[in-house]
Amino acid sequence: MRTLFGLCGWLLAARVAFVAFALDPQAGSLDLANLRVELAKHVSQEKFRGAQWGIKVISLASGASVFEHNADKLLKPASTAKLFTGALALDVLGADFRIQTSIYASSKPLKGILSGDLIVFGRGDPSFSREFEPATNVLRRLIQSIREAGLREVRGDLITDSTFFTGSRFGTGWTWDDLGYYYGPEITALAIDDNALELRIRGSETVGAPCELMAKSAPSSLEIVNRTRTLAPKARGTINVERSANRNRIVVFGGVPKAYDSWVETVSIPDAPLWFGDRLKEELARAGITVTGRVRSIAPPEDLKTDPSRLVELGRAASPPIGAIVQKMMKASNNFYAQLLLLQVGAKDLKANPNTGTPPTEELGIRRLMDFAGRAGIPTTDLLLDDGTGLSRSGLVSPRAIVQLLRYMATHPAKDSFRASLPEAGTDGTLRPRLKELKGRLWAKTGTLQYVNTLAGYLVTVSGEQLAFAMMLNAYAPPVGDKDRDELDTVVRLLARLGEPSRK
Repeated sequence: MRTLFGLCGWLLAARVAFVAFALDPQAGSLDLANLRVELAKHVSQEKFRGAQWGIKVISLASGASVFEHNADKLLKPASTAKLFTGALALDVLGADFRIQTSIYASSKPLKGILSGDLIVFGRGDPSFSREFEPATNVLRRLIQSIREAGLREVRGDLITDSTFFTGSRFGTGWTWDDLGYYYGPEITALAIDDNALELRIRGSETVGAPCELMAKSAPSSLEIVNRTRTLAPKARGTINVERSANRNRIVVFGGVPKAYDSWVETVSIPDAPLWFGDRLKEELARAGITVTGRVRSIAPPEDLKTDPSRLVELGRAASPPIGAIVQKMMKASNNFYAQLLLLQVGAKDLKANPNTGTPPTEELGIRRLMDFAGRAGIPTTDLLLDDGTGLSRSGLVSPRAIVQLLRYMATHPAKDSFRASLPEAGTDGTLRPRLKELKGRLWAKTGTLQYVNTLAGYLVTVSGEQLAFAMMLNAYAPPVGDKDRDELDTVVRLLARLGEPSRK
């Protein structure tokens, strides 16, 4: 894990990097007046006539404005919305907080035998995943907890309980065509492998015949409908996945060329807690612990919320610290982790009211976000988010709000964890392939939706000044052969050439 050692240490490391940059005769530098001219020329090009630009850049030390263009305009943030979710989780929960998954029963086992059901009660831990654990056994911590409880046999059912969160299993504003893929999975309080399954598609030996579909560890309850066809050897393949609403069913469309075997789609799993139970029962059997009953799942909103106070806790498994989860979320721009973090914050206020019902956990998380924004000096009118990921097509944020968040987190007690979570240019996460010449000088969160591209974070200029910036490009389709992210990268490269400090 890469660590940034506070503001002073971070700037010192960045200064070493910018010295090497300054020695490059091709790099050049710009004074503030010329920088503003170049930036204004860039965003006013004819190709952006129908698009919407929003940019805000400040000196982090002085607060002085370096450049702004439509800084107050509300725009779709895409995944730069995760900056708010990560900061919120670090602020409310703390970087060291760990999520507990409990093992419950109605009574204690006798001589290693439990005469009743074994209940796994989830509280939103995303780390039962190959992103955190060895792929051969992502349930390692949970199985160890069950073993330490002295269990050898369960003479009842294995129940997976995900009633800790309330409300929809999907984020507000997510569209139906996202829900079949890994980036739009069910958000459940008990989750495994990011609630997504790798599906390998291979062209058959006969053109026109169905492709071969292979899914390792697929749930036995999941129906995978194959509507693919094998294409001619040089044809261009395409695969689409559709989830059937309220059914354990995935339909795979499209096709790949004959004998082509490298096409992989990662699809979301319906009723993920049931899949968790299936996988856990298999792993318990390998560990010598038998479950004689069947696997069942309890989930909102269909089932009543479990009351742990009426059960006996036999053991528990703790997640990695929230700081580590935030870092995984930000680096890879993981929607699943982001939404779980928002719900985790909302769960701190989750109190059932028999008269009015229980508010959706997502709604409670958004309330906490708005409280946090107020403390950070962000006007609530500049922050209209309704999920924790940026996948929502209805969420809106202004560039000014994002920059104020970055400025606030630069002096926050969790500033080191927040900075360490951001992708570094040319090094890791979603910035690994981008802006490699700014390695050691640029840490930023990317964001992409159809016709939307955004970037926000911290940049050290050629003069050693640290900037906080947010740039948002909406309603833009680049010419054929171009990438919309290149338009943002051009702005970053210009900012990096600022050769004089910015003052109020």
